[in-house]
Amino acid sequence: MNNAAAISAAALLTFAVTAVLGKVIIPWLRKLKFGQEVSEFAPEAHKKKQGTPTMGGIMFIIAAVAVLALVVITDKIMGGDMLGAGSIVPGSMKTRFLAGLLMALGFAAIGFVDDYIK
Repeated sequence: MNNAAAISAAALLTFAVTAVLGKVIIPWLRKLKFGQEVSEFAPEAHKKKQGTPTMGGIMFIIAAVAVLALVVITDKIMGGDMLGAGSIVPGSMKTRFLAGLLMALGFAAIGFVDDYIK
């Protein structure tokens, strides 16, 4: 499978996993009362957002990390080594890949703390 097809398949799979997780996680967040608080000084149009679940971004992170792990494991099973030392993927690409993953997880942590404080 070429890189474009693999990336497209991974993106579609991530979307599907996120959609399935949304059916489970959003009701769970409502049950835990992780709802958005709207200030009494907010415009009237914002009042309808009262109780909207926060921390929904966790669905995207779980899905992305799960699909990423699946892709790496599948590549390894099929004889590849996309992140190994002897792979055909350049070292700079691996560095950007891991930096992007760490950045996404860092932003997720910031978003989690922000939602938790609210």
